[in-house]
Amino acid sequence: MIRANLRTVALLLAATVAGCVQFVPRDPAHFKVADADFGLIAAAALRLVERTRPVTTIVIGADLDPRALIALRRLRPLARRADVPRTPELALPGGYFVVEAFGIDEDEALFEGQLGPVTREAEGKNVPGCGLRFAVAFYWELTSWANHSCKILDCAKTRSWTPIDYRCTADLRALAKVKRCPATPLAMRRITMIGYVTLGTRDLARAASFYDALLATIGAKRYMETSQFIAWAVAPDKPSLGVTLPHDGHAATVGNGVMVALVVDSKEKVDALHRKALELGGADAGPAGPRGEGFYAGYFRDLDGNKLNAFCMG
Repeated sequence: MIRANLRTVALLLAATVAGCVQFVPRDPAHFKVADADFGLIAAAALRLVERTRPVTTIVIGADLDPRALIALRRLRPLARRADVPRTPELALPGGYFVVEAFGIDEDEALFEGQLGPVTREAEGKNVPGCGLRFAVAFYWELTSWANHSCKILDCAKTRSWTPIDYRCTADLRALAKVKRCPATPLAMRRITMIGYVTLGTRDLARAASFYDALLATIGAKRYMETSQFIAWAVAPDKPSLGVTLPHDGHAATVGNGVMVALVVDSKEKVDALHRKALELGGADAGPAGPRGEGFYAGYFRDLDGNKLNAFCMG
């Protein structure tokens, strides 16, 4: 377990907050932690931390899962603890956040760290000047990761639980009277029809070069990657497009009738995306232009033959 007391905390909160959504663990026999889980939790935890102060640099203060490092690198520049600039007064400058723990274990996850500034006199102590320490816990509830509270140690030897959903009051006694206190799922897990789409490739490096250049046209960047899979998104909480080497080891194939549609907000961007695809070696599958009332699109195939289009409405 990440922390032995996390489940205890979850049970206490569930017992105290009468009527709130019940925690439903996933069956570990049918569930494996995905790269997307790390990306979602890292982005959400950072947003909670930045409710106090901005974070400019993430400092790796512990041994982390490689997937955690990839997720963090997507959000902010990374630095090793030894590379953090120190001054005669400060051990940790403002804007630096030291990640001390970040892990996922079945139906619970934990993100812990310290946010500067931290003075040299307060380093390693619980006295004024020691910065802010955060412990952000996430739990799998029904179909999504959710977070109810963020524990903050403010160097005054007081710990406080701050509800994330402001429809719930901070007073636990009053909170117990709320009949239903909905959790706040991560933005990616809001009720949307499509979260991400993957396309097969026979050459991951070649496909990555194609989509790096193509999707940069609309501001998308690599969001997550492994040795088998790479995904791009315009933001961590938006749907993503990925390319993958087939899991079964067989050659990737192109579906007849399968297509991925990339939505943009102007005809000019449709034209630019379609043009860029052809410049990168993609095949024209239909020139950009009006395709019916209020619908403008351009069609193309990537280097593996997968069919895509770029479109806008209006």
